[in-house]
Amino acid sequence: MRQCGFRAVTLSKAKKKQKKQFTGRYMRCLPGGNATEDCLSTANKRKRRRRGSCYFTVCPYNFGPNYKMAQWGAIFSIIAALGGAGLLASVHKIDEGHTGVYYRGGALLTTTSGPGFHLMLPFITTYKSVQTTLQTDEVKNVPCGTSGGVMIYFDRIEVVNYLVPSAVYDIVRNFTADYDKALIFNKVHHELNQFCSVHSLQDVYIGLFDQIDENLKLTLQEDLTNMAPGLIIQAVRVTKPNIPESIRRNYELM
Repeated sequence: MRQCGFRAVTLSKAKKKQKKQFTGRYMRCLPGGNATEDCLSTANKRKRRRRGSCYFTVCPYNFGPNYKMAQWGAIFSIIAALGGAGLLASVHKIDEGHTGVYYRGGALLTTTSGPGFHLMLPFITTYKSVQTTLQTDEVKNVPCGTSGGVMIYFDRIEVVNYLVPSAVYDIVRNFTADYDKALIFNKVHHELNQFCSVHSLQDVYIGLFDQIDENLKLTLQEDLTNMAPGLIIQAVRVTKPNIPESIRRNYELM
């Protein structure tokens, strides 16, 4: 027996509480010293009552083999649960037509990955999937002021573009994973206003409207070639602008 920190209760006391008697290696203990010594010494003093017999129960401070097995089982379960959670957090998938970029502590890593399943450090490393196939960015409700001071609005401008996989790291490093906000959305606003500011309403709405698409595409691509090589503009589609109602009626009458 190990040191229990409690005094064993002999059979004579136990019989008052429980009729059934047991003998075994685990004993009910009360505050005191060594469970085995106290039990045996008390039993020797009372030989008329069953010598060495003690009321059977498990002492909370005496860890037997079954308790140890349960304890190791609980530890193993916790380790297995943590390992499973870490494995699930480390495995990730990159879809076809995308490239994965990785961050650790907010810093962009030089490692990139292609389509498929990959592993990363769980809870420390994060990733983002960047599309490298054709995509269409829609820039909506773009205001534009003509040279004559008339304010018009383009409801929707569609920019078809794609990113070369080898250029993903450099563009994400310079313009973040949301590079299209800086390189496409903001540039479309800027370039379209530049065009409107040097042309009259007549040119923008009728005379040069069929050239806006191509001019905007060429201007965007020229800037992107210098700022972000690897981002290709495939096509630009511009809808008819909205003009003030009074001016629109005059054009209809014409």
